Amino acid sequence: MNIDTHAFVKAFVNAKTDEQKAEIIADIVFKVKDLSEVKIETRFEKAKEELATKSDIIAVKRDIKDLELTTKKEIAESKNDLMKWMFGMFFAFSSAQLTLFVLILKFFFKGVGAV
Repeated sequence: MNIDTHAFVKAFVNAKTDEQKAEIIADIVFKVKDLSEVKIETRFEKAKEELATKSDIIAVKRDIKDLELTTKKEIAESKNDLMKWMFGMFFAFSSAQLTLFVLILKFFFKGVGAV
């Protein structure tokens, strides 16, 4: 709803009596009031759509808590997998080193005994 200011001025200038001028002023005041109320209501509705309610905040907090628990669980599982892998590699390398050490000793003592 727009206000035609040019039409307002023409009507005011063409008014012959003070009563007609008062009616024109009252008419424009009510149009401005109505327009302001519509704009305020529209802005309020837009703002209301963007605002979070208490239940929205509670739902987000619940989602964050669920995500935190899931993340902690995945980290713990990753730690367990990493520990298993590390111990497996440790024993594999230890066995290989022990085997290599035994072979070196075997060849060393075999070579000494042959002299």
